[in-house]
Formats: sequence, C-alpha cells, structure tokens
Amino acid sequence: TLVTLDLSRAGSEWVLAVTDDGRGIAAAESSTARKGLGLDGMRMRAAEMGGSIAWEPAPGGGTRVMLRFRPDSD
Repeated sequence: TLVTLDLSRAGSEWVLAVTDDGRGIAAAESSTARKGLGLDGMRMRAAEMGGSIAWEPAPGGGTRVMLRFRPDSD
C-alpha cells in the first residue's frame, strides 16, 4: 500500500531506492506464480547504463530495490 522513492548521491554515484511495504521479495521468489524476465531485465538494463541493481528485504517488511549509477558525462 505504500511505495517510497529516494534519490541520493553517494560520492560520484547516484542511488535510487524504491521501497514498498508488500509481502517481500523472498515471498515472491518462493511463489508458485509464473516466473518472468522482470528481475533479469532490470539487471541487464542497469548493466547497460554502467550501474548495478540489488534487492533486499525492507525494514519492517516489504522490499527495497536499489539502483546505483553514475551520470553520463558526455
């Protein structure tokens, strides 16, 4: 029911964190629901822009997704 976005700077990188209060990534991974390409696609897009992405349980429940990237200096 709640999604929080946070964009912050960490040295020369930017960190975009998206946190929700849902059932959590572990519950989604153990689900019998059809597996798609969503997580792999996000990982590939982060790599294409020279960044990285990670998922972790959010404090108090839910999931936090963190994208780390450097702005294009062109």
